[in-house]
Amino acid sequence: MEYGMKVRNHSIELETMETVYRPAEDTRLLMECIEPGRTTLEIGCGTGAVSILCAMEGSLVTAVDINPDAVSLTERNARRNSVRVNPLVSDLFGSVSGRYDTIAFNPPYLPAMDSIPGSEQWNGGKDGFMVTRPFLERVPDFLVPGGNVFIILSSLTDVDSLVREFRNLEFALAGEIAFEFERVYCYRLLEAGTKLR
Repeated sequence: MEYGMKVRNHSIELETMETVYRPAEDTRLLMECIEPGRTTLEIGCGTGAVSILCAMEGSLVTAVDINPDAVSLTERNARRNSVRVNPLVSDLFGSVSGRYDTIAFNPPYLPAMDSIPGSEQWNGGKDGFMVTRPFLERVPDFLVPGGNVFIILSSLTDVDSLVREFRNLEFALAGEIAFEFERVYCYRLLEAGTKLR
């Protein structure tokens, strides 16, 4: 299946597949909020939409996903859009090395305990932070000084408790979208006490 989107004056053409998270409103929110630095790492790249946008804006992009289908799809979609990204199969930071100016993540954030095939695309565990928490624990090790993180979170989770838990990070709301029963947020994170580059 093919999917097209226009974000920040860029037209992006994507191939999609059933086993990979299809770009949705949360993807678009992340794309509208992100400010890619010289180097960008996207965790959970899916179709590659965010990585492709960052590459179009001049960033050197590494795109990783735990799903090999997503990694190969990102590679194909990057070629389709005439940009270069470095796609890797990785469970969060498992295969990642180096430090980055910008790190982006649209995690599975819904509080759920689903075990149906494909649920890893949205299932964030009982509190919605099953994947987010280990990401936040390790992300400072992969940021350059003054680097920033863009992450998607949901009002269906206790975002305030997450902010209190990770006092080493400063959370600033970069954007949000409202639905009937949920608000989806994009937060920009910095290491506490650092200044934007």
